[in-house]
Amino acid sequence: MPTILVAGTQNQPFGSFSQTSQSQDGVNWTTASSPFPYPDSCTGIASNGSLNLISNQRGLISSTTDLLNYKSVIMNDGFGTTSLACANSAWLSTGSYNYINGFGPYPAKTQVAQIYRSNYGDKGWQMVWTHPTDSSIFYQVQHFPNAPITNSLNADVWVVVGNNGTGQGDIWYSLDSGVSWTQAQLPSNIGVIYSVTLYQLSGQPVWYWGTRGKIFLSSNLHTATWDEVLLDNTDTAVGFTQSSSGTLLVNGSNKLYTSLDGVIFRTFSYSGYVWGGVTVMEFTSGPRWLAFANSTLTQYTYWLSYDLVNWTPLSNGITSQASTVFG
Repeated sequence: MPTILVAGTQNQPFGSFSQTSQSQDGVNWTTASSPFPYPDSCTGIASNGSLNLISNQRGLISSTTDLLNYKSVIMNDGFGTTSLACANSAWLSTGSYNYINGFGPYPAKTQVAQIYRSNYGDKGWQMVWTHPTDSSIFYQVQHFPNAPITNSLNADVWVVVGNNGTGQGDIWYSLDSGVSWTQAQLPSNIGVIYSVTLYQLSGQPVWYWGTRGKIFLSSNLHTATWDEVLLDNTDTAVGFTQSSSGTLLVNGSNKLYTSLDGVIFRTFSYSGYVWGGVTVMEFTSGPRWLAFANSTLTQYTYWLSYDLVNWTPLSNGITSQASTVFG
């Protein structure tokens, strides 16, 4: 049976606290211990099935094996993490480091995109790559098996996306488990890239890139020929979620976009709420989609759907900022 673990903040009259919650059906939740001793936002969550990690905006990593007791280690104080992932015994985190006093080529009070890596997750984190341009930031790191790198090469690959420092999109990839990184090719004037996935479009793996107002599609990481799918031009595609049957959900900040073929999308929104993340739990009876949101309206914290048409608003008492499903 799948288990979903979410991490976020729980608001109380006397302050807010980082908090986790878990569920095996997407409806009934158990509140666990706080993963961090600070009220910082949680920025990422990842699991290898036995070890579960949560990152926060302060540069801390908190780990648990029983979903009750957490142990925190410092990845790097000052590293603002934005994403966390695990695959093939490698743990990776992305974000940006704030050089308050400047360092080397970076002016004071600038942020620089960086990538951190660990073989263990709960220890041994090291920076493996730093961006050559200040004001850069990575928003997401993902791992993809047997993915199209060029027209003639498919391989297991790690991909990071973000802002190259000039307000344009940036894509880097690694073929050696996140140790070394190569810049991918992309057209000019794409804008900042916030998310990435690999989707089977008409039987072929196609890269999907989430930006503001659009999704871009490319056949590999070394082509400047991209197609586009228009979204609401005021929205930002901050994430992608897929079911095992090939249904695709694009997590916009303002709307959810769902598709059975990766081309034609149905939308859903709820006034007063901003979508923060989407995940899917797979059951023999079918998938259950959970869309987490935040708002000054605290009545609901997430929506549940069995068919991507009807969405039921619910609450688990936590403003979720990251989630993962395992088991």
